[in-house]
Amino acid sequence: DNVDPPQRPSPADHFLMIDLIGITVTRPAWQENIGYLRPKRTVAYGQSIELGGVRLQLRSLKPPSTAALQSDPMLPYDRASFPPNTRLVTYLLQRDRNGKPAGLPAGYLGCEQVFWAGSRQWQALSMPLSVEFWGDRMGYSTLCGPGHDGPLLVARVVPVDAHISSIDVQFLPNSWNDTKQLSSATDLLVIRFDTG
Repeated sequence: DNVDPPQRPSPADHFLMIDLIGITVTRPAWQENIGYLRPKRTVAYGQSIELGGVRLQLRSLKPPSTAALQSDPMLPYDRASFPPNTRLVTYLLQRDRNGKPAGLPAGYLGCEQVFWAGSRQWQALSMPLSVEFWGDRMGYSTLCGPGHDGPLLVARVVPVDAHISSIDVQFLPNSWNDTKQLSSATDLLVIRFDTG
């Protein structure tokens, strides 16, 4: 019997194998571990989106003056100072249901905000306590959680050269608080709001 010798895989076969690995293994793993942070929807500035019966709209808000931040007798003056070469950036996330102040959309237990300036981002809350006290005095909600309704103050201290292009609002699902049921990172809902 004449048996042909085994053929070596061609370069095209190698590329096909790499593509298959990428589609079946790498992409799902990325989606679970990193890709879930990508926004599901992007909302143009001035536009709104409805989630779970709550209408959400981002609008700019003039930052408070230093005098306004220092006017709270509960806080020492130095709490209103910012690091050198930084500035306070403030927005309001308007939240209403049928024209009345609302909080979180149904199915969510909290939210976090990520500020973007190109590829730079600021996720951690980086502002003095005086900003939260000022927001409370102005009637803004400063916490994104159950029972905190009305316009949400969204603020960060960022470098003076940072021009915020968008804000991602990450809605944390109720399933993350369920001790009887496993939930995955992909349950997170991310909505991007353009800032202008």
